[in-house]
Amino acid sequence: MRDVKNRIRGAAKSITGRLKKSAGAALGDEKMRTEGKRQRDEGQARRAVGRAQGRAKGAVERVSGGVKKAVGRVTGKRTTIAKGRAKSAKGRARQSLST
Repeated sequence: MRDVKNRIRGAAKSITGRLKKSAGAALGDEKMRTEGKRQRDEGQARRAVGRAQGRAKGAVERVSGGVKKAVGRVTGKRTTIAKGRAKSAKGRARQSLST
């Protein structure tokens, strides 16, 4: 969930920074323009952190799902195999959404 929060907060900060940068340029206020650029860059960095967190979490889910699926095959438990497949699919989806 933290990955989603970072992506949302980063996007908001990036948009705020872009608006402030544009306003500073329109008004000829160099300080406002520079501050807007800094905010935009901070927002982009935060979004990148959120994407990386999502990809990492997805990778962990994929691996743990694969392990669970393997355990289910060894023990012969179909429900464990299904849970492992579901967790692995969830991890793949999380990774694809975090690109």
